[in-house]
Amino acid sequence: MKIKIFLNGELIEIERGLNISQLLLNFEINPNKIAIEKDLEIINPHDFNKIILTENSKIEIVHFIGGG
Repeated sequence: MKIKIFLNGELIEIERGLNISQLLLNFEINPNKIAIEKDLEIINPHDFNKIILTENSKIEIVHFIGGG
């Protein structure tokens, strides 16, 4: 069964029961180079496996970009 979440402002469907780590894996996003906000709260990377996404979750992924 699928649920709908907002990912960087875009409504998408994902499988029910996914955690943040699994979402990142599905989109081939390296968890070491990002910050994640879920429902206006910054999520500690150590908690990515623990947080299950629910209907209408709002996820913002921010990529770190190096430069000089």
